[in-house]
This record gives sequence, structure tokens and C-alpha cells, in this order.
Amino acid sequence: MVYNELRRVPRQSWDGALERLPEDDGPEPVPPPDRPPARVVDLPEVLALRALLMDRRVAFDTVERWIRALTQTTRMLEYERPLVWTADHVAARLIQIAEGGEGSMWSTLEVVRELWEWHPDHPYIEVQSERLLSWLEMLLASPQSGSAKS
Repeated sequence: MVYNELRRVPRQSWDGALERLPEDDGPEPVPPPDRPPARVVDLPEVLALRALLMDRRVAFDTVERWIRALTQTTRMLEYERPLVWTADHVAARLIQIAEGGEGSMWSTLEVVRELWEWHPDHPYIEVQSERLLSWLEMLLASPQSGSAKS
């Protein structure tokens, strides 16, 4: 239902909601302990997430679609590691997808949810999750989104 609503949100609503995204006054992320490998799919956090999803017996095509969304987002963010993504990073990617960029909004939201559920830095992720949820709620509540009922 949320995905269908997001598909109808016009461009100006996305930008307006991003401008109203709450300030990030939460904790700083714990920096990753290692240097990133050359390929995004070889990052330790991506490998760990893939293994977790496979252990949960998530369908192979779903895992591949989510990992592709994760790598596309990482590339769009100029190779910012997924361990330090903020709500702003995810919102920027969703805006890019809404503008017609490559990628799937739903797969991106799902893989971020899975990544943040797994993420070892719980205080940091709690703040970012709340900020992203707040932004999505603002976006869907905007009068231009088409979700406002008379």
C-alpha cells in the first residue's frame, strides 16, 4: 500500500519532504574497521546480509534483487558504505528512483529495512530509522501526494 502511494507522489512533494527531514542530532556511526574492497558486493556488510537472507531462506531472486538495489544505492552515493548510511542517503536514493532513475523503490526500501534490522550499531540505526519513517510519513501526508482525502 505504501509503495503504491509513493508511486503517485509528484516530484515537488519529494523535495519538500526532504527539506523538512528532521535534523540528524543522533549518534555518529561507528566507523567500519576495514578498508572497503574494490567491489560493493564484496563489502563485509553486504556479504553478511546476503548470508543472513540465505539463512532465512529468502528466495534467491529476491536476495539478488535486494543486493542489486543495495549496490545501486551504494554507487549512487559515491560508494558510501551501507554501514554509515543515514536517512538522508536513503531519501536521496528514493528521490532519484522517483525521478526515473534506474532501480526499484520497493527493493531499496526492503533492503534498507533488512540491512538496518541486521546492523550492529543499534543506537545509530534507531535514530536513522525514525528519521526515515518521519520523512516517509511527511511525504505521504503532503497535500500534493494524492493521498490526502477530502
